Amino acid sequence: MATDLKGLKKTLLEKLKGNKALLIGLAAGILLLALLPKSTKSAPAAKTEFDAPEFSLADEEEKIAQALSRIDGAGKVTILLTLKSGVRREVAEDEKFEHSSRGDDASTSSARTSVKLQSGSGNQSALTLRYDYPEYLGALVITESADASVKLAVTQAVMSLTGLSADKITVVKGK
Repeated sequence: MATDLKGLKKTLLEKLKGNKALLIGLAAGILLLALLPKSTKSAPAAKTEFDAPEFSLADEEEKIAQALSRIDGAGKVTILLTLKSGVRREVAEDEKFEHSSRGDDASTSSARTSVKLQSGSGNQSALTLRYDYPEYLGALVITESADASVKLAVTQAVMSLTGLSADKITVVKGK
């Protein structure tokens, strides 16, 4: 039986050597099969627009309060934040300049229009370049402690979490 396989192998190799085009085609087919993706699922379409960031002031206050309450000596903490601005969206704009001249007067005017994306269903939407998170204006922190070192630690933590300066943060002892 082993000799039958060797003979069959030898016969196939001799036939393949005689037909180089068949050998090249076979090699190309094997190469293509190796390069094809393993999954038949199609890749998700590339996003052309950023998703709006999720932002909830109440959620931010809760997360910061939980973190601050873990500071040694702070006890239960409540924080109230005020915002200078909400989430802002910057869209791509196209600016067109028009130059006109009449006699001695020359003027230039410009017009801005937002760049639109058209989806396959005919819907159009402005192309979003970026979203900016809200800016904080001030913070009031209520702790169970009146200790100066705790107030300092809380103030420094709020500064690092919000980007506020120390003069925009008030830490007081609560009931």
